[in-house]
Amino acid sequence: MKKALVISALIICFMWVFSLPSLAEDFDDIKKAVPQEAEEILGNTNLDSNTDFSKLWGKLTENIKNLFTGQIKAGISLVLSITAISLISYLAVSVFGDGGTGVIALAEILTVMAVTMNGTKAAISSSAQAVEDIYGFSSTLLPVLASATASLGGITSSSTKLMASTLAINIFTSIQINIVIPLIYCYIALSAASAVLPGPIKSGAKLIKWAINTVLTGSVTVFTLYITISGVITSTADSLTVKVTKTAISNLIPVVGKIISDAAESVASGFSVIRAVSGAFGVVVVTACMLGPWIKGFVQYISFKLSATICQSISGSALGAFVSDLGTAMGLVLASAASSAVMLYVAIIAFLRVVNGV
Repeated sequence: MKKALVISALIICFMWVFSLPSLAEDFDDIKKAVPQEAEEILGNTNLDSNTDFSKLWGKLTENIKNLFTGQIKAGISLVLSITAISLISYLAVSVFGDGGTGVIALAEILTVMAVTMNGTKAAISSSAQAVEDIYGFSSTLLPVLASATASLGGITSSSTKLMASTLAINIFTSIQINIVIPLIYCYIALSAASAVLPGPIKSGAKLIKWAINTVLTGSVTVFTLYITISGVITSTADSLTVKVTKTAISNLIPVVGKIISDAAESVASGFSVIRAVSGAFGVVVVTACMLGPWIKGFVQYISFKLSATICQSISGSALGAFVSDLGTAMGLVLASAASSAVMLYVAIIAFLRVVNGV
C-alpha cells in the first residue's frame, strides 16, 4: 500500500514538474492572442513573473488622455452640426412655414442622420469588433488559467469554470453580433420614423430598447451567479480532496511524504505565478480592447444628449427626441461592449479566487 502510494505521489510530482514549462510556454500563446487594438496600446510586453503591470496601466492612462482629446473634438463638432441643423430648420419654418406637411421636419431628421451616420456606424462597428476580440482572446486565456488552477489542486472547480465561461462567452458573443447589434440599428431606424410619424412606431422602439437591456443585464447576472455558486461548491470539494491526500501521504510515509509535500509546494508556487500573471495581464488586455469603443461611445452619448437639449429649446421636441434617441442608442452600444468585458472579468476573477489546493 505504502509503495503504491509513494509511486503514485512521485508520478504526480513528475507530472507537475514537466507540465510547468509547458504552462510557462502558454505565456507566448497569450501574447500572440492579444488583439491588435490592445497591442497598439500596450506595445511589446514581456510576459513573465517580472512583468511591470504599473507600466502597462500607465500606458492605458496615457492612451485614455489621447483618445479623449480626439473624441472631444469630434463631439464638439457633432454638437455644433446638429445645433446648426436645428437653427436652419427653425428659421425655415419661421419664414416659409411647414403647412402641416412635415416636410421640413422630415428634412431635418434626414439631414441629422446623414451627418451622424458615419460616426454612429463607426462606434457600433468598433464595439462589435471589441466583442469579437474579447471572445478570441478568452479562448486562449481561459484554458491557461484553468490548467494552472487545476495544477494547484482545483481540478473540479477549474473544469467547471472553464466549461461555463467558454460556453457563456461564446453564446453571448453570438447573441451580441447576430441579435443585439442589428437591434440597435433597428432602434435607430424606428426612432427616426417615430420622430416624423408619432404613434405606435415609438412603442416598437421602446420595446427594442427594453429587449436589449434585458438580454445584456440578464446574461451577465445569470453568468455571475452561476460562476459564484458553482465556485463555492467545487472549491470546497477540491480543498477537501487535496487536504485529505496530503494528510494521507504525510501519515503513511512521514519522511518521503514530507519531501513530496515540500516539492509539490515549490512547484505550486510556479503555477501560482503563472495564474496570477496571466489573470492580471488578461484584465489589462480586455481593458485595452475596450478603451476605444468605451470612450468613443461615451463622448457620442454625451454629445447627442447635449444636442437634444439644445434642439428641444430651439425647434421643438421632434428633432430633440430623435437626437436623444441617438444618444440612447450609443448608451446601448456602451452597455453591449461593457457586458462582454464584465463577463470575462468575472471569469478571470473566478479563477484567481480559487484557493491553492497544495
